[in-house]
Amino acid sequence: MASETILIVDDVPVNLKVASAILRNEGYTVHLASNGQEALAAVAQVHPALILLDLSLPDIDGLEVARRVKRDPLTRGTVILALTAYSPDECAAEVKAAGFAGYLAKPLDARAVIKKVVEYLRPQAADPGPSSASRALPENILHNPEIERLRRNFLADGARQCRRMLPLLPGSLPPETKQLSHKWIGAAGALGCHEIAGLARKLDDMLRAVTRDPSALLVTLQALLDAFEQPVDTAPPPPVPAAVAPAAPKPAKRNPDVLIADDDPNVRMVIKAVLENGGFDVIVAENGVEALRLARSRFPSAAILDVNMPGISGFAILAKLREEKIPIRVILVTARQQTNDVLQGFKLGADDYIVKPFNPAEVVARLARVLERSIEARGGDSQPDPALAVSALPAG
Repeated sequence: MASETILIVDDVPVNLKVASAILRNEGYTVHLASNGQEALAAVAQVHPALILLDLSLPDIDGLEVARRVKRDPLTRGTVILALTAYSPDECAAEVKAAGFAGYLAKPLDARAVIKKVVEYLRPQAADPGPSSASRALPENILHNPEIERLRRNFLADGARQCRRMLPLLPGSLPPETKQLSHKWIGAAGALGCHEIAGLARKLDDMLRAVTRDPSALLVTLQALLDAFEQPVDTAPPPPVPAAVAPAAPKPAKRNPDVLIADDDPNVRMVIKAVLENGGFDVIVAENGVEALRLARSRFPSAAILDVNMPGISGFAILAKLREEKIPIRVILVTARQQTNDVLQGFKLGADDYIVKPFNPAEVVARLARVLERSIEARGGDSQPDPALAVSALPAG
């Protein structure tokens, strides 16, 4: 499995989710940024080996971000790949001049993402082949509650924007329409709404044309409204595998105990259900004081700690555990995406860091990987199979 650090920069949440899931599934360490300023801060802090950089960002565009990265002697060797819904021929000269090594077309295809990343990070490696492609996640990640929520919000917002713009024709559309159509292309494709992606690309072409036909714009925008209101080609939920269940544990082994500490009862309930379904034994705490007491008395194999809890924060609990040399693997969970928070967690000794909102499958996969590293260090193998843990997730 890979281990290099990759930074993904995109202001569309679903694009971040899809790309990060694909790469984390391949073993890469992934950091996310939703604008140019966050991207530059993350580059300075984590020094990624590769950046997937959207060209259209709300503050500093991707071309300028790339130029700044390449001007810095400490980061100029970073490989940068452009993420774009535009035709590569239209922006090839600018992209090359800014220092990009190549590009990936939206909507993202898992096989293409993996192949391109391997091509630039490990040029001596063979094509990732069917085994890597079979682990890629588009179908899997498109069918969980978080992505379903993103899809609903995307469709509702798209319909609202179309209804807002239609009365303006045959007059002028607002300047942000071009950026909006660009975002629709990538997000719709990633969410399986291929009819919307195609119509958005058609609208984008019209908006960038020297001469615009108001009648054609009206027809296309109306077709987009219809597609947003009645999507017909979102991918259907995958069939539930027959009799998928975790293998029976070997008699000499026990499932790892995992401590969940979060003051949000909904978060506790979801993570507890998913981990128990994956074969883990779960201990629950609703505040920092209780979490620290349970960690000291029960010595769980791992702890999933919310950073912001009443009483004692997740950071403070982690610091205590490390100070007292209690051998617990710790994953921090937070709604904050600031790079400084992430770095503080790792400096205190965190094994991993998850930002809310998250896919429960991501928690299981990260926990399994953290425990696997711990067991490899001890020379044993007492945790449930991570693949079975993920496959045991309840249907979203």
